[in-house]
Amino acid sequence: MPPKSLFLVGLVATFALLAAPAAIADLGVERVDRTSGKPGESVKLTLGCGACAAAGGQEPSSFPVSLVPAAKVPVPYRCGPNALCLPRVRAVPKQAPFTYLGEALPPGGDGDAEKPYPLYVLDFAIPRLPAGTYTYVIYCDLCLKGKWASLITNPTVNRPWRLRVRR
Repeated sequence: MPPKSLFLVGLVATFALLAAPAAIADLGVERVDRTSGKPGESVKLTLGCGACAAAGGQEPSSFPVSLVPAAKVPVPYRCGPNALCLPRVRAVPKQAPFTYLGEALPPGGDGDAEKPYPLYVLDFAIPRLPAGTYTYVIYCDLCLKGKWASLITNPTVNRPWRLRVRR
């Protein structure tokens, strides 16, 4: 195969990997029915837990969810020469700058039968917060062994991980 052809094959393969949907081992915001609103308005947040399906039936009963101002979202840190690790905590973030929203629970019934992984739903009212952009933070004790848990966030994606609070 000529070098140009090899380059094109490599380019196509790289694009296919980058354009692929999120890995099934992810835990994150699947969808949200509102990305902005005023305090008191209701929001339905749905989490998808591919990590739960990959854990071999060790599905947690719930996932605590908090909001944090987008400018203060915890970010992954270097934990090795070529590795990034998620922020670690010992308890559900409920203190400032976080605002605790509640527990995302499995939906009643079969949930979404088309999904190969479990879903968790949290219905909440937008809390009284200063106007601005906030990011969802998911507390995952399934993600780490021992006394630590991970904070799952997505600091680079706008929707559906963001909630804009309006006045």
